[in-house]
Amino acid sequence: MQSILDEVYSTPEPLDMLVHAAYRMEVCYLLHHYPESESSLEFDLAYPLLQACESEDEQAQTHCSMRVAHQVSGIMLE
Repeated sequence: MQSILDEVYSTPEPLDMLVHAAYRMEVCYLLHHYPESESSLEFDLAYPLLQACESEDEQAQTHCSMRVAHQVSGIMLE
């Protein structure tokens, strides 16, 4: 929970709620199934990529945000 608060309040501009929620959901999934990936999930790397997701339509924002979690973690699922 603390990391979510840090993510929300440490950014210069808050992310769209849907974008951040989809990213965070996928991060939780990755941490549950791949606990060794925790060290590679740096929000500072994800933030600009998530900002780019905000320009897409609502459905695409969700998919984009989830892809960012995989991109930052280096875990690509089929």
